[in-house]
Amino acid sequence: MVIAEIKGMSNWASEEETIHFIEEHAGEKFWEYLQGYKLFVYPVKKGCNSCGTH
Repeated sequence: MVIAEIKGMSNWASEEETIHFIEEHAGEKFWEYLQGYKLFVYPVKKGCNSCGTH
């Protein structure tokens, strides 16, 4: 099992936009190994903008 956490800035404002990007750019091997995923996209807020709490 692999769990990956990605933090950073992007233009995605929703889980749907993120999934669309992954579907457009992921290679065949990615889909062969993927068994599930969970996304959290935090909207831009005051503070650090990436942790979802500030």
